[in-house]
Amino acid sequence: MNVRACDFDLSERVALVAGCSEAGVSLALALGQSGAELVLSDSCAGRVQAAQATLEAEGVAAAGIPFQIDGRDDAFELVNRVVSSHAKLDILVNAQEQFLDKPAVDLTTEEWGYSLHVNLKVVFWTCQAAGKHMLARGEGSIINLSSLAASLGFPNSVGFAVSKGGVEQMTRTLGVEWIRRGVRVNAIAGWGEGLRRQLGATGAERIPMGRFANAADLEGTAIYLASRASAALSGQIIHVDGGYSAQ
Repeated sequence: MNVRACDFDLSERVALVAGCSEAGVSLALALGQSGAELVLSDSCAGRVQAAQATLEAEGVAAAGIPFQIDGRDDAFELVNRVVSSHAKLDILVNAQEQFLDKPAVDLTTEEWGYSLHVNLKVVFWTCQAAGKHMLARGEGSIINLSSLAASLGFPNSVGFAVSKGGVEQMTRTLGVEWIRRGVRVNAIAGWGEGLRRQLGATGAERIPMGRFANAADLEGTAIYLASRASAALSGQIIHVDGGYSAQ
C-alpha cells in the first residue's frame, strides 16, 4: 500500500466521541477538521454543550447526545441513535475518564466501583455496541484512550490504573478478534489530565521532551488510527508521552 494524503481524509465518515473530556474534545476537533461527521456524547449535558461551542469556534460542527451509560443496553441505545440519525458509524473514540487521586488504603467500595464503571465497563459496552454495527458492515475503527498508568506505577491512582490496564488488554483482545472482519481496535496512552495534575511541574523534568504531552499532542495519532492509513494496525497501544516510557 502506498500511503497518500487522501488516506488520512475522513470525509463521509461518521465518528462518535464518547466522553467530552479534555482529550475527547481535542480528538473530536482533529477528526472534524479531517472531514469526519461528528457526534459527541457525555453523561453531562453541560459538557456536551461546552464541547460543541469549542468546536464551533474552530469552524467544526458536531451533533450532541447527552447520554448516561449505566449498563450494556444503554450503550446499544446510544449507538442505535447515532446510526438512526447518521445512517452508519465508522469511528468510535472512547474518551471517558475518571481519575481519583487517593491512597489505595483509603479507597472506598463506591470509589473503586465507580472507577471501574467509568473507565472500563462503559468502554467495553460502547465497544460492544459499536463493534456489532461495524462488524455487520465489515469496517470500522475504534480508538480507546488509555494512560501511562496502565503500564507504569504512579501512587494514589490504583482505581484508574487498574481500569486503564483493563482497557489495554481489552484493546488487544478485540483488536485480534475483529480485524479479520474489517474492524480495528487500538488505544492511545498519554498522560491525561489526572496524572499531569498529580505530578505537577516538577514531573515534567523527567520527560525527555521536557514537558507533558497534552491532549493536542494526541490528535495526529488519532487521525492516523481513524484513517485508512492504519489499515493493518489493530490491537496496538501507542504511547504519546514525550519519550517517558522509552527510558
